Amino acid sequence: MKKIYVFLFILGAAAALSACSHGKSKDVSGASMPEEIYASPDYNMYRNAKVGVFPFMSPEYARGAGSSAASVFCRQLEKNRVFSAVHLEADVPPQAIAEIAKAKRYDLVITGAVLYWFEGSTLEPSRVEQEITVFKPSSKGNRVLWRARLMETGWPVQPKDYLLGQTHAVPAPSAMTLVQKNAGKFCKMLLAGR
Repeated sequence: MKKIYVFLFILGAAAALSACSHGKSKDVSGASMPEEIYASPDYNMYRNAKVGVFPFMSPEYARGAGSSAASVFCRQLEKNRVFSAVHLEADVPPQAIAEIAKAKRYDLVITGAVLYWFEGSTLEPSRVEQEITVFKPSSKGNRVLWRARLMETGWPVQPKDYLLGQTHAVPAPSAMTLVQKNAGKFCKMLLAGR
């Protein structure tokens, strides 16, 4: 009989303690480098480069996502001191990028595209997929130095009911939070090998 009371006490204590825990957003990917790297030099010889970051292309259903993403990438590049000078450019047609790069004497140009953008909720995960290219502009043609595809998914935390309490749902992280994670991964790739 005494064993039953001890067992019930332990079971009750475990239930009470588990009700006090509150979940946080789960990050499934957690990768420290881009998921797919198509081009990357062995060594970043462009630390002292003057770089122009142009707004990324956006899907039709997420207008403005590309400009916001480019801004986040620009800030992350500056924060990590990947290059000596980083400038965010205005939105221009793709064919004008080379002319602007030449006129402003950029050593490197960063362009990209937001391929997928989904703002999650308490029921569905947020997801962002981007492709970023860093190239060296030249009159003979642009030479791609880095090119990568970045994907990030942020999951919501579902509510849980326990014997003595419950936790509340935590919504999925915003798509912009996922863009910041992608920018961090991209910077890590650029800094690799130094």
